[in-house]
Amino acid sequence: MTTSVRVSSWTRGFVGFALSLLVCLSCSQPATDPSVITVAIPVSPNSLDPRFGTDENSARAHQLIFNDLLRWDEHTRLAPGLAESWETADHQTYRVRLRRGIPFHDGHEMTSADVVYTFTSMLDPALASPYRGAFRDLQSVVPIDRYTVQFVLKQPSGSFLPNLVFKIVPAGAGRELRNRPVGTGPYSFVSYAVDDRLELRSFRNYFEGLPRNNGLVMKIVPDDIMRGLELRKRTSDLIVNDLVPDMVYQLEKEGLIDTVGGKGTFVAAQNQEFLREKRMNVVEGRLAEAVREARTLGIGHGELAEMLRLLCEEDS
Repeated sequence: MTTSVRVSSWTRGFVGFALSLLVCLSCSQPATDPSVITVAIPVSPNSLDPRFGTDENSARAHQLIFNDLLRWDEHTRLAPGLAESWETADHQTYRVRLRRGIPFHDGHEMTSADVVYTFTSMLDPALASPYRGAFRDLQSVVPIDRYTVQFVLKQPSGSFLPNLVFKIVPAGAGRELRNRPVGTGPYSFVSYAVDDRLELRSFRNYFEGLPRNNGLVMKIVPDDIMRGLELRKRTSDLIVNDLVPDMVYQLEKEGLIDTVGGKGTFVAAQNQEFLREKRMNVVEGRLAEAVREARTLGIGHGELAEMLRLLCEEDS
């Protein structure tokens, strides 16, 4: 059974604005574990360290492994992330209060020390982070207590709070993080072979709840045609923005996908079996968990909510 969904925009937390989207869902799993999702991508992430990775596939990996201090909600408004609240009296000094009890993948609790280190390390010229310039107005960042951080700016800056939509790394993390990341996100690192695959497993202690699948594989498939064949052979489950129009046409003609175009957005969904097989529990009243998990794949909250609503209507 095929299902297609029309959407109007796609908000990604990493960039905070609408982007074009192409999603192709395969009807069965390529992995021996039926609850492991395989995503085909054209090139390897250039760094698994969010302080360095600037390409799209690095951003996708970061979304799975790390969490932002602040985040964008589905209406592109700033919302709590690892921080539970923030305040300022003069738009030059900000106090950010952190959620308590959030573990990193290695077991230690995320505290103000990790937040301070993340931002001070990016300001360090020796680290040469490409994001250093975004924090040029940051004068200091210090811990007030275990769960409170104070940011002081050289001058008021309208871009400061949006720049806090940034992944938090463990205190003391060096350049080794680019190949062996440790974060607080829904998936923890298993292995990485450049130009082959990145393997992740579900993080059982994730503070927003255990993902409804056992893991995820980002499989590097450089050739456009081969990525399409991955879907045809059912050796990949998902492709985001990386399928050429000719291949979309051919797969649609063969009845393997159903596509719907919209202004600024393009979505192709094969069937609802993917969602069920990957244990997103569409029809078991767990929509919030399903949407949260799907967002980690780079699919916007609003679009997934609408897709899942339509699927539930069909099953009711």
